[in-house]
Amino acid sequence: MNQDTNQVRRGFLFLANKEYIKDFHTLSYKSGNAGQFTATLRVMHETEKVEKIIFYAMLEGEGTLLEFSVAGVKKVHHLVNVPRHGEVDFVFTFEDLPPGNHIIYLLTEDYLNPFYIEEECKGHIGFFYFAIQVENAKKKSLANHVELFEYNGHTCQNDKGVKLTLFKDKKMKKLVESVCSGSYYYLAINNPFDFEYDANLNVLVNYELNQLGKIMIPPSSKVVFPIILSEELLRDKQSILFLLIGKPIKEPNEYGFPERIRFISKRLEVFRLY
Repeated sequence: MNQDTNQVRRGFLFLANKEYIKDFHTLSYKSGNAGQFTATLRVMHETEKVEKIIFYAMLEGEGTLLEFSVAGVKKVHHLVNVPRHGEVDFVFTFEDLPPGNHIIYLLTEDYLNPFYIEEECKGHIGFFYFAIQVENAKKKSLANHVELFEYNGHTCQNDKGVKLTLFKDKKMKKLVESVCSGSYYYLAINNPFDFEYDANLNVLVNYELNQLGKIMIPPSSKVVFPIILSEELLRDKQSILFLLIGKPIKEPNEYGFPERIRFISKRLEVFRLY
């Protein structure tokens, strides 16, 4: 039996500058007077080759990625070269955050050449989030651009399989390995927990964020609904990934921080007939 000699072991450590920490134990932070926030993401890595990781961030309730600065360069995506054996510190700064109380999501993903998608686009997803209080910022609060959609789905008994999966058929027998525009697919969201939650469903097309809408997931159930990916969405793109972030509808957990649940699909190739 052939063994995979390039298995990845990776860890993440989030280190915010002291002046921005309100309560480390409850993931509670604050911004500076101008709405800025500086922190470090430390990536610990054990693999047999150098890996390239893409790093991006989201503000809860918004349908776009956040811009942030690394080494004086401000953009929504940053690439990090992670050594074969060791660690790397990634210092980043948010600027002009909108006033108010927010949740920020930090995500890392194995970077794929956008013009070459391997047969297995599973990737390794790193996910971290924290609460931040922004005061005295000049920027106005962002409008909530989330649009509700009618998914006309149905629920069935949950299972122990993958939590966010795309199928070709309603009976969930044929897994999707690639997608094309205009076709019907069935997205299955499995909730193994005994509580319900509100969730935002997003799709990353290449590495561009598109927010599909809100959905409520019942406890201990699987929600299945049809979805069509438009030509406009997939035009000139090579891969997609579904990302669902849920907020449990229950009392705050015993640790006192804002609990969030994330389900991420495998990355799928965009297929074209021409």
